[in-house]
Amino acid sequence: MNDPILSEKEIETLRHIRNSIMHKGESPSLRKLMALLGYSSPRSAFLLINGLIKKGFLRRKSSGGLQIIKNIE
Repeated sequence: MNDPILSEKEIETLRHIRNSIMHKGESPSLRKLMALLGYSSPRSAFLLINGLIKKGFLRRKSSGGLQIIKNIE
């Protein structure tokens, strides 16, 4: 099955999440992700995360954090 195509913002979002998990041991908050992506609303970051969940790249853990299921590289 073909992997879904990701936009540049989705790739950037996934990289920020991956780097935060690798360096800090936890996924970034919506507000932190919002700032990293240059958005003025946390809703924009929320929509990107939900898109990555629907495409099968992320999943929400029971603790509320994010887990990477499929990496881009």
